[in-house]
Amino acid sequence: MVEIAIKISDQTHEDLDHIARLTGKSEGQLVIEAVDQYLSKLHNGDRISAMRRAKGIWKDRDDLPRLEDLRREANRDFQ
Repeated sequence: MVEIAIKISDQTHEDLDHIARLTGKSEGQLVIEAVDQYLSKLHNGDRISAMRRAKGIWKDRDDLPRLEDLRREANRDFQ
């Protein structure tokens, strides 16, 4: 694990200290959670963006089986 130093405003520190007392967590734990949530949101945004770019990439293909045929075949295998 890497340790870094950050500078925050007095008001942010007061807010962080208040939340730490309410939750029983340390200020450091709260900062780590906040950074983790921020990074997770960024990564999910990349995933969503990639899914949006991929939307419709198979729509003009005629060499793929129809979804209804695949479902019918899958249902037949389980009966």
